[in-house]
Amino acid sequence: MCVLRFAKACRAANQIIISEDPKVITPVASPTEMALLILIVWLDRPSELRAKDARTLTYLCEPYEQVPSVIDVIL
Repeated sequence: MCVLRFAKACRAANQIIISEDPKVITPVASPTEMALLILIVWLDRPSELRAKDARTLTYLCEPYEQVPSVIDVIL
């Protein structure tokens, strides 16, 4: 398994609070870093196993279609 970019993704991760009591904070990779990691995995896998990575990348990108309408509501 290729671990290229994992360290950068970890350093750039957002710190998300998942519990207040007790306080638990976990690093979560940004959507950009997640997409890059998926593409790296894509290249590391045999072609017959890449369909799962394509579905994951599609799942990650779909919310961006809604960004303009969300921005209009916020502003």
